[in-house]
Amino acid sequence: MESDRVKAFVVLKNKPESEKALVILKRLASQVKPILNNRNWTIKNLCEFFPTNENLLGVNVNRGWKVNLRLRPHYDDKLFLEYEEILGTLLHEMAHIVRGPHDQQFYKVLEELKAETEILMASGYSGEGFYSNGHSLGSRSVPKYLSKQAAATAAEKRLQTSRTMLPPGGIRLGGGSSLLKNMTPAQLAANAAEKRLQDQVWCGGSDANEGSSSSSASSPDSPLKRKTTPLSNEMNKMSGNTETRTKKARVTIDLTEDEDVISLTTDSCDDGWSCPTCTFLNNPLLLACEVCRCERPIKDLAIPAHCWKCPQCTLMNEKKWLSCVACTFHMNVILPSILAFLIGLSVSDLTLGFYYVWI
Repeated sequence: MESDRVKAFVVLKNKPESEKALVILKRLASQVKPILNNRNWTIKNLCEFFPTNENLLGVNVNRGWKVNLRLRPHYDDKLFLEYEEILGTLLHEMAHIVRGPHDQQFYKVLEELKAETEILMASGYSGEGFYSNGHSLGSRSVPKYLSKQAAATAAEKRLQTSRTMLPPGGIRLGGGSSLLKNMTPAQLAANAAEKRLQDQVWCGGSDANEGSSSSSASSPDSPLKRKTTPLSNEMNKMSGNTETRTKKARVTIDLTEDEDVISLTTDSCDDGWSCPTCTFLNNPLLLACEVCRCERPIKDLAIPAHCWKCPQCTLMNEKKWLSCVACTFHMNVILPSILAFLIGLSVSDLTLGFYYVWI
């Protein structure tokens, strides 16, 4: 029919319950028909697709020439997504009819589509003819003593619903402007960038790959696809404008002085040594990193003036210790013996003298 804004429906006939998929597509078209009529929009082909990219939910090709919708979850093609979720994807792709990039103009159109859909659903419209919900007229079959109970139950349900809404009284779908009033400009920009990034993931636009899934029904070749602005270009422009605005106002204040700077590359025992693998500052007496067990570099093994290297376990000890803190090797065992052999003194006398000289 010429009055139909959606001209053709295409489903994946090789998938289970393809008849149900066709019913869902026709119900969606009937749901958004008033919106398409008001804006004089037309969707040539409303198609089901099952892309290999599990995050991809919809694609709009050439401003409404073909709109692809994911009807089934990626993990099971025998199931179907919730109708409201698919409807939200359709509204998103319909906004691409007039605007390609996910920018402020696009989201303005999307909010208008959501508002119009909410008004239609609130008025009871859920499609035409067979696709509309049935309603029982009158309640004469309900006894009078039960009518009051039903009214009380409905009032209690409305009260519980109002308590769970934020802010009280509910908010418009896709709105939330009251929550954005308290945000700074930087937070608003970050929120918008994150929203565009998320939409770029699940909305393929016109350049998305539909994967290996294809409909058994043949469709005409697509005209030239519309061009969309990549998200990365928008982010670069945003960051460039921000840097230009803040370049003149940016002032660098150096709060450090030369005498307050602590060098982490010193060779003294008190400062320790930095691991070349994990940059952990280790105790100067350790030969391996305490975190990653990486061996200490050879350049850091130079014996400082106030340390001595144990000849038995190679641990560097401070001079105030006469015995190694690791293997308890005593310096007064080997040094006095060597010196006594060289100069011909007794070991006991030389040990006592060596002790006083050492300390």
